[in-house]
Amino acid sequence: MRENIIIIPSNQVLAAGKSMGIVQNTLSKLSGFPDENINVSVKEEWKDALHTLLVPRKFIRLITAGKDNTLESMNLACNEDKILLYNSTEEGDTLIQIEERSKLENKLSLLIGNQATVRDISLPMTLDGLMTLSAISDIIKKQKLKNMLDPSYEMLPPRINEIQKIIEDSEEKMDPRWWLTPFISYIYGLNRKVNVNDGLMPLLEMKIIEAQEGVVYPTESGLAFLKDLSDRQGIIGMGSYYFKENKPLKNTIVILRTSDQIWYFQCGENSILSSVGHDEAKDIIKKELMSGDDVPQEDRQNYTLNKHEINKEIKTTDSRKWVCQCGKENISNFCGVCGKSKSEGSQQKARSKFCMNCGTELREDAQFCGNCGAKVKIDALIP
Repeated sequence: MRENIIIIPSNQVLAAGKSMGIVQNTLSKLSGFPDENINVSVKEEWKDALHTLLVPRKFIRLITAGKDNTLESMNLACNEDKILLYNSTEEGDTLIQIEERSKLENKLSLLIGNQATVRDISLPMTLDGLMTLSAISDIIKKQKLKNMLDPSYEMLPPRINEIQKIIEDSEEKMDPRWWLTPFISYIYGLNRKVNVNDGLMPLLEMKIIEAQEGVVYPTESGLAFLKDLSDRQGIIGMGSYYFKENKPLKNTIVILRTSDQIWYFQCGENSILSSVGHDEAKDIIKKELMSGDDVPQEDRQNYTLNKHEINKEIKTTDSRKWVCQCGKENISNFCGVCGKSKSEGSQQKARSKFCMNCGTELREDAQFCGNCGAKVKIDALIP
């Protein structure tokens, strides 16, 4: 046994568990350990790991990449008292490391760097919209790289069929170490065709892009946003499977660190992309590493799980969203139309502009708030 690493032949994991009276639960089956009827002599160092490995309360597929684009992929088995990091080798072994939850939280937090600028951005969209947004960002990144190598290279707005091809090629022809689209596709376990035309709709509504005659034109603010998404400094992807109140759940998140921002992707058929701060990102990681409820026994519950699908998926909502009585939907503390606070929800009609950060009334031509200094946002979700 190497230091801090437990090595068990993969074809002996289930047999060793059975010899100890451990019955593999539904979540552990996501690991794909072969079920062979063999006799196994259980080593002492295996015993501490086998119960968590075969009866986890949460299974997580974790992918990380730093600024050097070194990709690490591993499985996590989580219980209340410990977390196992494990992977299979080409030699047919399973390498297991028992990790303290707090230490793993700190290691992952290093990938998101220090403090980041937090913007008042929370963008709800469909999964098609999220994949389309990622593909456009990857196209812009490709063009930037080509332009760096050849300054005469002309960067052109992407065509819809080009975006569709990026998504279709993402799983087999694009490396998740470099590109956002295959990273999200892999960690989510995307197993259906993405409709780019449907995916463009929320991006058009949020004024990230405009489209005409099959060509997609990023808006000025949208282009800055898309370029930032392509400027990866570190990335974490976590696909979690667990049970809550006897119901199977799946949750997929991506945390992307760029040069100035931390972006939080809540991935699902109802996705949300938000700007978050360093402390909020750490809290998200901490929450994802918490274990779920006990897994129901299969002889009483007929659940089928695999890495691509689960009976029920967590619905994503933004808890910061509220609707003022004037009709404006907000995620800030003050209404951007009437200026009233979230608690007041005034019915007053808009007569002038108000700061969305502190509620101060502003001059019509104001670009910054004279009270708190916040930049004034005018009819745009993205500053």
